[in-house]
Amino acid sequence: MSAGKPGGRVCRERALGVSRLARRAAKMGIFRTPATQPALGTGNRCGYKQGGVTGSKSMSYVILHPLFLLIYYLLELATLVVIASVVVSWLVAFGILNMSNPTVRQIVRALDAITEPMFRQVRRIIPPIGGLDISPVFILIAIYVLQVFVEDLYGYLLGL
Repeated sequence: MSAGKPGGRVCRERALGVSRLARRAAKMGIFRTPATQPALGTGNRCGYKQGGVTGSKSMSYVILHPLFLLIYYLLELATLVVIASVVVSWLVAFGILNMSNPTVRQIVRALDAITEPMFRQVRRIIPPIGGLDISPVFILIAIYVLQVFVEDLYGYLLGL
């Protein structure tokens, strides 16, 4: 489908007012957006009613989409920080990273300051087993569950 023909991808997105970030999120499969839903009506050169999705649904999309993307990406960032903390702790334990280096020490302290409060809450319930700390695994599972919840809540609130 070309951009100028009715039903074309670019026309549908233009009629719905879908941003580049929303198209990217839909392409990555993060969220279903109104761009993936057919628009109703006719009237402009793309064959859709001016404004695309009408009424409160479009306003909900405009308000909720950036909020949910922010939450989703913050959860992704938390996942990366937890993984980085685990890898750095292994590198320090095996003597690959030298803690006497000020830059390395600062990075390790920053990662510990970010992740240790989360790990401490899990360690209160499940202590390290045989010297193996499995609290990062539970934190990663919790982050994944929150991401799924955010996606489902987003779809439910927009009626997708």
